Formats: sequence, C-alpha cells, structure tokens
Amino acid sequence: MRNLQDSTAQLNRLAYEARQFLQYLSRSNGTLNALISDATLYNHLTDAACIIRRTLPRVDRILSDLEVFADKIARHPEAIGIGGVVRPGSGLK
Repeated sequence: MRNLQDSTAQLNRLAYEARQFLQYLSRSNGTLNALISDATLYNHLTDAACIIRRTLPRVDRILSDLEVFADKIARHPEAIGIGGVVRPGSGLK
C-alpha cells in the first residue's frame, strides 16, 4: 500500500511538472512558440540550412587547396620571400 501511495505521489508530481513545462513552452513570447507560429522564422532557418548545405563542398575544396599550399610552403619555405627566386630549395621537408 505504501508503494502505491509513493507511486501516486510521484505520478502527481510528474504531471504537475509536465504541466508547468508545457505552460512555459506555450508562452506567447517563447522561442518554441515563435518557431511554431511564425512561418518567416521557420523559412529563415530552412534557408540557412540550405546555404550551409551548398557551402560545405566549397569549404572542403578550400581546405584541400590550403593543405596543398601548406605542403608546398613546408617543402619550399623560401618561396614566400624573394630568396626563393635567388636560391631555390631542394624540395625536401
């Protein structure tokens, strides 16, 4: 009988906390409510996700080019300055 009373008390507390949480979410100035009720906010988030999806392959190519550039500079550090024109290196790291 005591376990049943404890379980009922915990269930009541859980229901109260869930009700408080839902009231908090349904406030008119809340972010979740704005996301649900304001279509422009949802559209802006969708547009941002699409831009990121289109941009990531370009970022991957840029990073690949940067890797090649860093490798070339590591092999020929003199290429950064005028000294590379006068005394080219062997290409070994």
